[in-house]
Amino acid sequence: MNSLATLLLFLLLVVGGGLLIGFVTKPDEWYANLKKPSFTPPSWIFAPVWTVLYVLIAIAGWRSWQFAQGGIAWKLWWAQLVLNFSWSPAFFGFQKIRLALGILILLLLAIIAFIAAEWSIDRWAAFLFVPYAGGLHSRYCLMRRYPNLIRLQDETIAARGSHMKRAASGSRSSTTISFRPLSFRRWYLRARRNGTSVRTERSSAN
Repeated sequence: MNSLATLLLFLLLVVGGGLLIGFVTKPDEWYANLKKPSFTPPSWIFAPVWTVLYVLIAIAGWRSWQFAQGGIAWKLWWAQLVLNFSWSPAFFGFQKIRLALGILILLLLAIIAFIAAEWSIDRWAAFLFVPYAGGLHSRYCLMRRYPNLIRLQDETIAARGSHMKRAASGSRSSTTISFRPLSFRRWYLRARRNGTSVRTERSSAN
């Protein structure tokens, strides 16, 4: 297989696979309602940025296949690709923020190890991973804020729910009419008094 055909296969695998996973696990209502840091970039910017990064990843993998096939750098390239493709389902699909954060940390370590392993073999492949590492570091800075923000959001929602429950309970208690059944003796005495007053009114009328 010639070099150009191999490059096309790498582009198809990385760019095609990345875009397909991104489409299947694209952000939904859960992510839209998620409390985010103030420096979160707009959603529309992720697709073009990651398309460029996937092209760089594919080219780096192609060069690693040419100059370091079977070596540690080659294995690290595959490791980072598996971790990369696993992050989106963990975050957007299963909505597991801590799991996605753990995957992201492992991915950053794999990228740094790849750069170090390729530095003495093919520096072009190492340089191609530098923007990739920068993009994931920015994602890490965003994601490490999510657990605290979600905790604060959950506490706020719980406090509002508790306040509404107390308010509803108070309104029900204020509108509830207490009813105490009369004993037979009290009922008899009340009926007798009412009967006496009726007879008195009739006799005075006559």
